[in-house]
Amino acid sequence: MSIPNEAEALPDAFWFIVTALGVLGAGWLVLHLVHGTLDLARGFYCSRRDSGLAARLFLLLSALFYYAVLLFTPPVQERYLLPLIGILVPLMAALASSGEGSPPCLRPRILPRLRCFLAVLLLLLFASFGIGAMRDWLICNRVSWRLLTALIQDDGVSPIRINGGWEFFAWNFFEDKRMAGNDYILSGKAIPGYDVYSSASFTHWIPPAKTTISILQRAKR
Repeated sequence: MSIPNEAEALPDAFWFIVTALGVLGAGWLVLHLVHGTLDLARGFYCSRRDSGLAARLFLLLSALFYYAVLLFTPPVQERYLLPLIGILVPLMAALASSGEGSPPCLRPRILPRLRCFLAVLLLLLFASFGIGAMRDWLICNRVSWRLLTALIQDDGVSPIRINGGWEFFAWNFFEDKRMAGNDYILSGKAIPGYDVYSSASFTHWIPPAKTTISILQRAKR
């Protein structure tokens, strides 16, 4: 549920670092996948086969097929890319264990322990950000739905008079396609012409800040 709020935004430097790490990681992944694919092709056509070659080829072809399906069936949302993680992670592990996937020019320059440290560090950073952001999103939805439920069940306000966001609209009016009213609005900031009817607060992890979500009622003239 997308709710505008007045919590302090993260600095631009943070997003620059996150973007730079994402680009670096994506470039590193593509580089290793391309080199690993070439090694697999050479091993297949030169009959240099081992017990894990079929598994690596299967994972590689599965990833390419899945990506091709996404590429030609827009629109693509970020959640559609999650299954690729379950394919690429074992593929990269299999390529690393077989000695494939790492360009020779990179092998002597980065020590194995340093590579492991950098990989774990990036994983921890992205995992921390992902967990924190998901926690904030879930608790924001929980607080919002509690306010909306109390407004409907305890105060007897009809959902047709409430603008609670797209999720609220779809949950209540999906079948009859009626548009929600604006007598009450779920919001995270003040709106001219509306007074605060009820509110609840929670603490963000990313960034650390306190956010208040309110049910606003159209001001009586």
